[in-house]
Amino acid sequence: MKKLFISIIFISLFFAPGASAHILKSEGSIGVLLHLSPDDDPIVGEPANFFFEIKDKDNKVQPADCICKISIQSNYTEVFSGDLFIANDSNDINAAVFSYTFPAKAIYNIIVSGQPKTAGGFQTFHVEYDVRVERTQMSNAGNSSSWLIIGIFAVLALIIFCGLYFKKN
Repeated sequence: MKKLFISIIFISLFFAPGASAHILKSEGSIGVLLHLSPDDDPIVGEPANFFFEIKDKDNKVQPADCICKISIQSNYTEVFSGDLFIANDSNDINAAVFSYTFPAKAIYNIIVSGQPKTAGGFQTFHVEYDVRVERTQMSNAGNSSSWLIIGIFAVLALIIFCGLYFKKN
């Protein structure tokens, strides 16, 4: 019975979809955290929302004092570039948020760089992220079926666990 239980746990972990996470890159004392919505897994042809948080150990990086740039490249060709801190609909200059619609499946290189507007501010930084865009609207159905399989295995594991527990007592 224990072997069956361990087998079910192993199989459920094998079929589990990849976990998403925020991506932290750093250069010197500067750290840049990227979150990409939806689920750090953009969908081809749909807007992806980028959220950046830039921190340094001395708290010198301030959006008003940063010439911060964003660039997106595909196959070493720039497909998007602009200022990272811009006034948006809410006029919040502190929001490092923007949307971009990835046109095709590919690995995109996201480049974030910044330099202070005034001398003696924070250190200049340059970080890069590789973002794999391969999900299409149709592949959302695949994610649902993965969760269904995981749910079935979890219920089976719970039944086996309860059976072992009550058999022991």
